[in-house]
Amino acid sequence: MCSSLRRVVLTSSSSAVRVKHDIHSNTPLDDSSWSSLQLCQSLELWYALAKAQAEKAAWEFCTENKIDLVTVLPAFVVGPSLPPDLCSTASDVLALLKGETEQFQWNGRMGYIYIDDVALCHILVYEHEGASGRYLCSSMVIDHDELVSILSAR
Repeated sequence: MCSSLRRVVLTSSSSAVRVKHDIHSNTPLDDSSWSSLQLCQSLELWYALAKAQAEKAAWEFCTENKIDLVTVLPAFVVGPSLPPDLCSTASDVLALLKGETEQFQWNGRMGYIYIDDVALCHILVYEHEGASGRYLCSSMVIDHDELVSILSAR
């Protein structure tokens, strides 16, 4: 392995921690939480399954190769989009505004984070020598009905 490699910062997702059997529980999620791979498969939540598996593989690889890994797990990211087409997140928020809430029913309360805050989080965990482990990146946690109310008021 490259001896000059100091740290790797991996972007994971809150999906790697929030898919659990007691999804409607108010039990707080933290950096020790992991999504249930079996539940992701049974509900066909392929994004969450892939994110959890990829992050676990990265932790295993970095541990074996003595690489300093820090992961950032953003919640539902909102903000301007670079491509001209809507990304899946923006499409989902637009669907919420149109009253199409079925895809959010299993989520219950969700965390949301602005894209610039996600970028800042990556910089901070890369530059701070004491940073280690997993960092959940979320600015607020609200029900999707509350989000619709906030967005429609704007």
